[in-house]
Amino acid sequence: MVEICISVVGEVAAKVTGCLLDPITRQFGYLFNYRRNITDFNQQIHSLGRARERLQIDVDAANRQGDEIYLYVQEWLTSAEEIIQNRDGFNEDEKKASKSCFYLKSRYRLSKRAKRDAVEIAAKINEARDFGNRVFYRPHPTSVLPFIISSSFKDYEASESRESTFNQIMEALRNEEMRMIGVWGMGGVGKTTLVKQVAKKSEEQKLFHKVIVVLDITEKPDISEIQGRIASQFGSKFEVDEDRAAWVRKMLKKVEKILVILDDIWGKLDLGKIGIPHDEDDHKGCKVLLTSRVI
Repeated sequence: MVEICISVVGEVAAKVTGCLLDPITRQFGYLFNYRRNITDFNQQIHSLGRARERLQIDVDAANRQGDEIYLYVQEWLTSAEEIIQNRDGFNEDEKKASKSCFYLKSRYRLSKRAKRDAVEIAAKINEARDFGNRVFYRPHPTSVLPFIISSSFKDYEASESRESTFNQIMEALRNEEMRMIGVWGMGGVGKTTLVKQVAKKSEEQKLFHKVIVVLDITEKPDISEIQGRIASQFGSKFEVDEDRAAWVRKMLKKVEKILVILDDIWGKLDLGKIGIPHDEDDHKGCKVLLTSRVI
């Protein structure tokens, strides 16, 4: 009976001792592993910076394509940047700790903080990996993208689609953020009639100081001819050796708000070669309306 009691008491004492020693060992561990915890923390910060760079590349590419970035991705980037910026404060605290009268206390506090933050940063990095391809999404073309695409213009003069598309274009022309609008449809469905009415309405409502209309560009566009037709609408014509693209660009830039309509494009058309400003910062007051039978 006595042996049983002694055994039970021994087990209880061992458990109590373990419960008391574990926290003490852990606390001393922050001091003994101080340098390792600081190194791990800085390595995790470095890895976080690399993860942020990789994600930012995807975000920048998506922005160039006109895609929308998921909110949780934007929040992750902001949070990661704040963590990286805070590292300078942490390293400054470490320098101060080495000169402090309370050296051991400061090392304990910093080691504990570094251990905790390293775990949280590792979780942050894994969170970015879990994004996978869910970084951005393609918004609805009629509400966000600077293009209006319609594949049906049958019975143009009488159909409801005609009025709907016309209204969408007029709304896009009033939107300061939209620089380029595209309308697609098969040949003979009424795109030319549509843009003529858009040009007339824009002039009536004084949406622009000038409207340039170049119709029937056709399958093989002649850049010189397009430039000449633009010049004629300014009441001018080119000299033999004149830089036509530079002249067109200069004339278009002189007009604060101008609409250029290019109708019936069959394929790729280099606006820069024509002299039409199309970059975001080139001429914000210049809008381009294109119609094409191919997307």
